[in-house]
Amino acid sequence: MMSFSFMIPGMIEFVNKYLKEREIIRGVSMTSMIIGIGSIIASTIGGYISDIYGVSSMNMFALIITIISAIAFYITIKTKYKS
Repeated sequence: MMSFSFMIPGMIEFVNKYLKEREIIRGVSMTSMIIGIGSIIASTIGGYISDIYGVSSMNMFALIITIISAIAFYITIKTKYKS
């Protein structure tokens, strides 16, 4: 639960920084929708992995996906929004 207290303000700041003023509401709405859908999908996939392979395998899978996503996010932001 502590992560949401950092993630939501960071998400809003990111949207405010990189989107045009007329697109901010759409950006916040889309990121909120993605968080909701992602939570449902991640819970389902995590449950299957946990049932079939065990909790430690599920945690390793989550760690690998997190690292890949962070690298992809960083590369996308650096190439698209060069200062």
